[in-house]
Amino acid sequence: MIRKSSKTAMSQDLGNALLNLSARMIIIAGFALLFACKKNVAGPKGESGPTGKNGNLDQYYTSMIYQPDTAWTLNGKLWESYFSAPIITSEAILEGEIKIYLQVQTAWYCLPYVEQNDAFTQYAVQNGIVRLSRKKMHLAPGARPVSANYRLVVFIPRK
Repeated sequence: MIRKSSKTAMSQDLGNALLNLSARMIIIAGFALLFACKKNVAGPKGESGPTGKNGNLDQYYTSMIYQPDTAWTLNGKLWESYFSAPIITSEAILEGEIKIYLQVQTAWYCLPYVEQNDAFTQYAVQNGIVRLSRKKMHLAPGARPVSANYRLVVFIPRK
């Protein structure tokens, strides 16, 4: 009959104990997660309230504005492009809000937009004109911007 050394038997017993403890902890964690989750059960429907008032902003937007890559010019360390936007008035600039969106594949992103290669596109406005600019984070112009679609949205407070 071959006997195992006491060290081997002790290490096997310790390993089995740790395995049992780990299994129990996993089971306890599973039950905790199972019973901690609450199901959102809707309560009874209440009475309908009165219809709310109309909002206090007028929203204006443009259809897509296509900026070809040839519309961008290098100005020092950044690329610039301009387009006309008659809906940008002094009232919109002083009292409203102006947002410009860039289409990337099928999604629209609000400017400023930062690309994965550390280039960012931003905008500035003045009466009737939008100025787009694009440069790298480290003040280098980077490659010429590609052709892209933009959309302009203007919110003006209703008087």
